[in-house]
Amino acid sequence: MSKSRISTKVGDREVAIFVEGDSISIAVEGFGVSNMEPGEGCVVAVDLWSGDEEDEKRAPHVYIWGDVRKEEYTHSISLEGAMERRRAD
Repeated sequence: MSKSRISTKVGDREVAIFVEGDSISIAVEGFGVSNMEPGEGCVVAVDLWSGDEEDEKRAPHVYIWGDVRKEEYTHSISLEGAMERRRAD
C-alpha cells in the first residue's frame, strides 16, 4: 500500500498531510505524540474505513492527540451526524 505525502506551509508552520489506505493523517510542526520522535507524530487522523461487506458502512471518525504526554488519542469524533442522509427534507 502506498503512502502519499503533501507538505505545505500554513501561516508560519510546516504541515504534512499523509494519505494511506483508508486514512488521512496530519502532522503540524511543533506538535507531537508521546510514542513518536519529535517531528514524526501526526496529531490528527481521519479514519475513512467503511466496514466490510458483512458490516454496515461505518461513518468516518476523527481522532485527535491533544496531549503530547499520552500515547492514545484524547478525542474521538464520529461523523455519523454529518451524513448527508440525515438532512431533514
